[in-house]
Amino acid sequence: SDSTVETNWLDDSTPSALKPSSLSRLVVTCAIGTITASMTYFLAPFVAPAFRRICLPYVPATTKQLNHVSELLHLAETQGRRHIGKLIDIGSGDGRVVLSLLACGGLKSLETASGVELNRPLVWWSRLAAWKSGYSRRSSFYHQNLWKYNLTPFQTVVVFGVDTMMKPLEEKLLSELRGEPVIVACRFPLPTLPPYAKRGSGPDIAYLYLPELKSRDH
Repeated sequence: SDSTVETNWLDDSTPSALKPSSLSRLVVTCAIGTITASMTYFLAPFVAPAFRRICLPYVPATTKQLNHVSELLHLAETQGRRHIGKLIDIGSGDGRVVLSLLACGGLKSLETASGVELNRPLVWWSRLAAWKSGYSRRSSFYHQNLWKYNLTPFQTVVVFGVDTMMKPLEEKLLSELRGEPVIVACRFPLPTLPPYAKRGSGPDIAYLYLPELKSRDH
């Protein structure tokens, strides 16, 4: 009868892969796999720094730290008579340093601001934030290892560093920067360069350096 056909449409001859229980398990398994893979992709860049020789974790800059950076750059521009020009933030995280400096409007000689960051999701976030705030034309964010990134085209460098990276970073800065650059190091000082000025204390401290290096013609 019709009722017999309806009740027996999934009999023992039906492939088990097509039964509702099997399909449900398959869907759940695929969903869990997709979620796990997505979480691994987005979280791995945040965990990976802990396994590197020099660990530079993502720690967002505070409002106080951003103000110190802006004040020191303004001091370099006015009292130090340095040209800010093209600025780069090393380990730029979510791009807030770059975007805050472009937004403040107090640096007359600031041309462009860029960031280099190894965490790909943060680079994407920075680019989106720059577009939303209207600074996409004056800002750039690069996904690259900071130790392999050439700093020669830049006049100004900002870095929120960790103690273990400051010595090799200073060597890189002195090797690649030219002329009369401006350097702002936050949280930790460069080991040998004498600071021109500093602002704040504790974890909010920032140092300004105005070295005189080889000209770009050499």
